Amino acid sequence: NDSTDLIGRSDACAIKECGRAYRQVGNDEEYVCFQSAYAMGPVSGQSRIRIYTDPFCDKEIIHEQEYTGPEKSWYELTMSAIKLADKSMDIKKPEPLWLPELADSIEDDRAFAVFDNVYMQSYEKAVYDPEKSGHILIMGRSGVGKSTMLLSIITHLDDESSFYVIDLGGGGLKKLSSHTFCGGVVCADDAADIIRMTGFICDIVNDRRKMRENRGMEPERIILLIDDIVAVKKTADEEIAEHIATILTFGKAVNVYVIATTLGTGGIKEEKLFDTFLFLGNEDIYSVASILRVASSAVPVVEDIPGRGVGLWDKTPLEFMAVRPKNPADRAPPGKRATPFPHVPKRPCLDDLLERAKISHHEGIPVGFEERSGKLYRIMPGRICCFLIAGKPYSGRHTLLFNISLIAPSYGMNIVRADTYEAFICAARDSDDKTMIMTVSFEGLLSDFYESAHSSEEEEEFASYLKNPPPGQKMKTRRPMVIGVIENEVPTRWAGRKIYGSLSEHPFGIVMGGCLDEARIFDWKYLPYSLLQKPLKRCVGAAFDPEKKDGKTDVIIPEVINVDNLQSL
Repeated sequence: NDSTDLIGRSDACAIKECGRAYRQVGNDEEYVCFQSAYAMGPVSGQSRIRIYTDPFCDKEIIHEQEYTGPEKSWYELTMSAIKLADKSMDIKKPEPLWLPELADSIEDDRAFAVFDNVYMQSYEKAVYDPEKSGHILIMGRSGVGKSTMLLSIITHLDDESSFYVIDLGGGGLKKLSSHTFCGGVVCADDAADIIRMTGFICDIVNDRRKMRENRGMEPERIILLIDDIVAVKKTADEEIAEHIATILTFGKAVNVYVIATTLGTGGIKEEKLFDTFLFLGNEDIYSVASILRVASSAVPVVEDIPGRGVGLWDKTPLEFMAVRPKNPADRAPPGKRATPFPHVPKRPCLDDLLERAKISHHEGIPVGFEERSGKLYRIMPGRICCFLIAGKPYSGRHTLLFNISLIAPSYGMNIVRADTYEAFICAARDSDDKTMIMTVSFEGLLSDFYESAHSSEEEEEFASYLKNPPPGQKMKTRRPMVIGVIENEVPTRWAGRKIYGSLSEHPFGIVMGGCLDEARIFDWKYLPYSLLQKPLKRCVGAAFDPEKKDGKTDVIIPEVINVDNLQSL
């Protein structure tokens, strides 16, 4: 059947001799049976292979070639003659029909990956361009080089983009913390800083969206690197996921981009918000094709080696090899530095607070760090008249008062100590909004007033200095600011008195220690019962602001070590 299909007759099926065959040209224009020569046999005597440059055997290439030994075969003789003819004719080596396979290790000055374009037989260098690639998601199993590829992308940037790093993928990106353009690196042992970093970038996105209509130039590019975005979302804080979703949704419009990694092939809710997908390792081609939106037959099967993967190049799925990352210190010039995200030291001291205040130009007197955002918590002397420090003893109340006494003078405030009614009223009558009156106990101040004979006019005057303006309104007169410690027993003992009514009408303050429901001067009714019963740690307070919707802000107060703060006051 094979013979009939090929030459139209069954003659070839009768051949038994090795090397014998039929040759057919056209429709039997030539039909012969021939015997091919055996080329591996030994050469006997003097023999020479003749090579011609034309099909008519007229122009022969002359070269010396003689073999006399029986150990040489006709095949070896022919190959030697071809090589000698090639050298005599000076024939150039032809270009290969295809490129060699991608190397297992590639270095480049600008590209972070090299794509193997088998259709055009070319190597395409991928240079990171956020405007074209948008948000990038790198997928793959553990150990396939996801963190290394993040490092390669960021170290091959050729501009002054600032970047921030969340590394929950093993700590391989810690080395970026020394980079000039790095605004901070958060690892697994500093998980509390994740919400501060994402909140910081989210605030930048929201601020730029508000200012976009009035901007005169393109804002500085910011890149957020997230190694293992799934682990970041599992940090038991829903606000982090909201921050990331906001950055992915609105970031590109204001020059803020995300490059993230994840284990496996997708499966995260924010996947649709990414623009470019890179798959490292030998992943399931059907899952890859589904995410890239191409036919599974078009997805190349790659070797399972670190750095090798599949991605789209000009809408075509191609194999690529990640370029080895540079040393982070090689690229960054010494001049420009990225703005650090609001990081809170594990045990902050007063110097940390003052150092942050130097680079943070805002109104108000800084007294601590907001626990969730990392920003400075400030009290506003020109906006409020009275600031109350509540809580249990030995919880940091006098530490906070002592810190304020050290910080406020550098903000133009004149500190006056008043623990009796006479001292308080003398200081208040001769003061303006640049004076801060401090008392270590409102309980003692009220007892001193009510246990002595004072008129209703004096009570009215005393109460007027302690009454804050209603939320959203400014003070009508330039009055001094009163700040002091108020005991939890004050509401029980002095409720119904005019002075306590002024303190409790629009209270501003902070609770240090104990549970929030014990500080009854503040209205915490909007908080769930679990938070009301959660005790506060030492030097961690819950600030109350009636002008804010959520009202409560957790604040970390710097400690002054080995100092009796009450005696120092």
